[in-house]
Amino acid sequence: MFCVKCGKEIMPGAKFCTGCGAPAPAAEQPAPQPEPVQQAPVEQPVPPVQPQPIPQPAPQPMPQQVDVKAAKKAAKEAKKAEKRAAKAAKKAAKANNEGGSKKPPVFVWIIIAVLVVAAAVAAVFVLHRSKTINVNDYMTVEFTGYDSMGKAEVTIDESFWEDLYNKSRFEDKSKVKKSFTSHYGPADYMEEAVGKKISYDVDPEKKLSNGDEVTVSWKIKADSIEKKYGVKVEYEDASYTVEKLEELKEFDPFDGIEISYTGIEGDGKASIKVVKEDAVYNDFSYSSSQSYYLSEGDIITVTYAPSYSEDELAEMCAEKYGMVPTAVTKDYKVEGLGHLLKDSTEITEESMGSVIEDCEKKITDVSRLSSMEEMQSIKYLGSYLLQEADYSEGNEVIAVFECSVMLSDSDSLDTDSFTFYTYVEINNVSINEKGECGYEKILGTTTTTVQYKTKFDKKFNYYGYEKEADCKAEIEEAIDWYVKYYGLVTSNTFGEAL
Repeated sequence: MFCVKCGKEIMPGAKFCTGCGAPAPAAEQPAPQPEPVQQAPVEQPVPPVQPQPIPQPAPQPMPQQVDVKAAKKAAKEAKKAEKRAAKAAKKAAKANNEGGSKKPPVFVWIIIAVLVVAAAVAAVFVLHRSKTINVNDYMTVEFTGYDSMGKAEVTIDESFWEDLYNKSRFEDKSKVKKSFTSHYGPADYMEEAVGKKISYDVDPEKKLSNGDEVTVSWKIKADSIEKKYGVKVEYEDASYTVEKLEELKEFDPFDGIEISYTGIEGDGKASIKVVKEDAVYNDFSYSSSQSYYLSEGDIITVTYAPSYSEDELAEMCAEKYGMVPTAVTKDYKVEGLGHLLKDSTEITEESMGSVIEDCEKKITDVSRLSSMEEMQSIKYLGSYLLQEADYSEGNEVIAVFECSVMLSDSDSLDTDSFTFYTYVEINNVSINEKGECGYEKILGTTTTTVQYKTKFDKKFNYYGYEKEADCKAEIEEAIDWYVKYYGLVTSNTFGEAL
């Protein structure tokens, strides 16, 4: 016998159901047998099936907060299932009574038990199932930079972390919530907690051109996040087409420099000078594969921004200037190196132009003129050339100058003038293909001094000689000594044979 209310089996002789406490139904009397009537075969009665106990939800790895809305929904569904079961039982009982039997068929109790179990399982499922969130709904991909040098930038909107928090269920959520401030909220907490479990790869990420395909592949520890926070993070790898990148301009970094060569064959020097003011030329340096000991026809390689790789440089220039260099190296041929002077006929006032200017500055510097003295003029008169017979050890040029000084007396306001003669020694003078002379070093001037007494009875001293002949005589005496004892050869621009 079974309880009509809960379906639990009632032991013979019991007056109440041990399951729900309802009174046990009265014992059934055998009904009078009707006359034999041919009936359809009746299936064998199915043994009573014991209603299964309502399954309890499996223990969770860690306590979780109950979703109030889900709990209400589960309770509502369970109640509906109970009503359906009761209605089915009532209907079955009525049908049974109409057929002359007070005991519901066994299958009714089976249906009732199944419905109750299903309702309980549904309630457990609703209470404990994870909510979902799709990270793709919060992701944006932006392409920046220039065509052929573009970049892909992936951004996960902050609202993702906030929504992830709102859907989460974890043990200390109420405690965590109390720690929020105006500067630290749900999004901050969630990104800090699971941010390292959500990552992605972008392929390719750099050097993008319009029309390229870029794939974003997710790397998400979704099971770990769901286990701890009760939220299932869904995602899909996605592809995007690069577009709207600006056209990238080019520039030639070697348009902004000039290469000059000085010195002589075998001892030439290369110099690099930036001649344009644009930042793209001045913000980076230039280097040469060889700057010294050059010979005519040598090939040197000049490099733009040698401290950076080509990729680094292109990226920097694109970001900063909107341009990339057409090349970072360029070869140059060494041309125009001079040779040491071999004869005084190569020495002219024109060819010695820059050398003479430097000599004049040297004379002014060593004269140390006072406020009472003013150098009125320095005139180049000519030069002596002294060198090895085989031109193997360089040369020395001795240039002669006439100097005029204006003298004045601040007390009497009287003025006077004085002219003296001096020379400058220059080491290793050369001349290039353009007929321009250069030199290695200015050695100095004469150490002989001359004194002049002015009309206003003031005395002034200068390095030099009062007469041109005296200046030349001292030079020629020194040259004779070098010719005699060192075998040097000499010539001069004065037309004098020494």
